Amino acid sequence: MTKLTFYQFVSEISKSTARALSLRPGSWFSSHFQLFLGFALSGLAHMPGDLLLSPQPPIFLGNSFPFFIYQAAFITTEDALVSFGARIGIKETRLIRMVGYVWTFAWLIYSTPFLNDWHQVA
Repeated sequence: MTKLTFYQFVSEISKSTARALSLRPGSWFSSHFQLFLGFALSGLAHMPGDLLLSPQPPIFLGNSFPFFIYQAAFITTEDALVSFGARIGIKETRLIRMVGYVWTFAWLIYSTPFLNDWHQVA
């Protein structure tokens, strides 16, 4: 399964699950439910790789999973900040967009070693 096909598959599962739970399409809850479910499925898909780094017994199984959940939580926080900014009248400008890029880049720089330092232990 190629990368694109996998993410299309995850997206379709997330959308189908939201519909099966009768979540209103396009609502904040529905979109964030799909976001967290998609990242959780990606985390589950990456867990077999943890086994490659684990001695017997597999003590590292599941260690990569939190990284994916934290990414969904970060995106949710970012969405809340953007919504709050819009509510208080902040318009999207080139500068605001640049701040968003720096914010995202800074999160990735911070979260990757913080949530994946167990790789070095392995």
